[in-house]
Amino acid sequence: MNYIFKNGVKGDNKKKSLEIIKEEKMSHVKAIYDSLKENHWAFDSMDLLLTGGGCLMLAEELKYYFPDAQFTEDPINDNAKGFYNVGKMFYEEDN
Repeated sequence: MNYIFKNGVKGDNKKKSLEIIKEEKMSHVKAIYDSLKENHWAFDSMDLLLTGGGCLMLAEELKYYFPDAQFTEDPINDNAKGFYNVGKMFYEEDN
């Protein structure tokens, strides 16, 4: 998936596929931005920390709409680390 996002599909449709991918990525992040605005999120005045592997594939578009957002050092593994820590907390409470 990451290869296709960056390079498009092989063959005659490579250029067109890159255009479509770029448009869809921007449209997706714009929908997120619009939803936040519609729900009165004051993200202009809060620290945004982007996590998860998706933020890497959408980095350029996210930086466009959220220029002050920060990316974590290990976004791909952040969710797993978070679930691990929550699991430890619940397990320790029961024992």
